[in-house]
Amino acid sequence: MPRLKHDLEQQGLPATVRAEGDNVFIDYTPLATGTGYVAPAVMLEFGARSTGEPSEPRVIHCGAAAPYCERASDCCGA
Repeated sequence: MPRLKHDLEQQGLPATVRAEGDNVFIDYTPLATGTGYVAPAVMLEFGARSTGEPSEPRVIHCGAAAPYCERASDCCGA
């Protein structure tokens, strides 16, 4: 979790990280309000079903974020 917290702070993203058992949650400030059906959070699952793969850092690109970015290079490390 320290790496996630550091990266969120470094990027100036309005989000927090918390752990519950084998899960890590990233709670974020939504860009718009909706019906409340989907919570503004991402859950990362770890535990017995997790294989540990991939075992090296990988860049993840978020295609859904692109319309909200001023420049493509601002989005999720793109």
